[in-house]
Amino acid sequence: MKTNTQFKLFLLIIFIYSNVSSQTFISGGINADTNWTTQNSPYIITGNTVIFGNNTLTIEPGVIVKFENNVQLRIQGSLIANGNSTNNITFTSNDSNPQKGSWNEINLEFNAVCILDYVLMEYADNALRYNQISTSSTIKNSIFQFNNNGINVNYGSPQFPITIESVKFIDNNKGIANFYDEVNLTDCEFKNNEVGAELVESFIDSCIFEGNTNIGLVGHTSTIQNSTFISNNIGLEQSFSGGSDSSIMWGNTIKNNSIGLKITGNSPMATFTDNTICNNYTYNVENTSSYSGQDLSNNCWCTEDNNEIENSIFHGMDDINFGVVVFTPTTTNCTDNTLNTNDFFESKEDYLFYPNPVVEELNFNNNFDKEYEIYSINGVLVKKGVASIKIDLSNIKPGIYMMKIQTSNQSKSIFKRLIKK
Repeated sequence: MKTNTQFKLFLLIIFIYSNVSSQTFISGGINADTNWTTQNSPYIITGNTVIFGNNTLTIEPGVIVKFENNVQLRIQGSLIANGNSTNNITFTSNDSNPQKGSWNEINLEFNAVCILDYVLMEYADNALRYNQISTSSTIKNSIFQFNNNGINVNYGSPQFPITIESVKFIDNNKGIANFYDEVNLTDCEFKNNEVGAELVESFIDSCIFEGNTNIGLVGHTSTIQNSTFISNNIGLEQSFSGGSDSSIMWGNTIKNNSIGLKITGNSPMATFTDNTICNNYTYNVENTSSYSGQDLSNNCWCTEDNNEIENSIFHGMDDINFGVVVFTPTTTNCTDNTLNTNDFFESKEDYLFYPNPVVEELNFNNNFDKEYEIYSINGVLVKKGVASIKIDLSNIKPGIYMMKIQTSNQSKSIFKRLIKK
């Protein structure tokens, strides 16, 4: 018995030693191409670190990078961090009780190249800072959470395009703090931040802004399309600025916010059409511009009663210090197949159907008959029917959808986000 106990203790000592010895401590300058591997993970950044010149830092799937308090990683060369769906790459704090801002940032400088896929970034001041870089970068399939700023784009000379696809920004002070340009967002989610995103001269397509306590999106001089703004304090704040970079907003759903659309700026040059804007609690629209003539015609207000629409808009007719908004003519057919956003919740029963994302054929685990409805991200019904085993989705365009399934006992409807490739 004593020998067996001693052997177990020997194995435990080896296990503890192995865990301790696998840590890699990093600080100072790196002036060569470098690979960070799972074998040597976690990497502990103990002091400010720089990847110099044309050197590349490549990080393997599954690697964990931990930062001591107030420490930053500066990239002057390239950062290539490609995880996968089963092994994210994590950038986090080394503090035992991390808070927002525990570590400083990853700072992209000069000609830095940044390619991130399946990355988790948390507890930073600025998880990723773009500091006047002159090369394009791509971020996909990643999560930014519990940061002061998920992504911070500095003032200064024009940035090259930042492409962000299928990225979630959750519980940050600001998901994206962008003080210049040019950010291209597709299929992204901004949930439970103070401010979802601040964007200038950017492109936003098929994104969700939900539950942000101050503003879902500040989107000046940007194109914003096919996106959803629900349950924010202010859904969308938009400067209707003129010039060659005036804003274009179409195909969006703005519902169940305190204020749906807040207008600032003093030029009526923006295009705001074919949007659904209704059921916002305080105002559907609040105009804080002194300019009269902001054009909100050809949008759906979920009612044909012009008096009801008028009462949902705060503008010059309520306070002569502000301009008058024009909202007629309106459209009425947009409400025919609109899903009530109050019903939008995600089921925890992740096994209901697969694969997700889907290319052509969606399969169900349960073989009983079920009614289904598939809605576009802005609430338009695109397909419905009854199925037991599979659904052919080959004729649906790529994008993000919500799928409604009536459960077998008919007691409730289950909603699940569906991604079509």
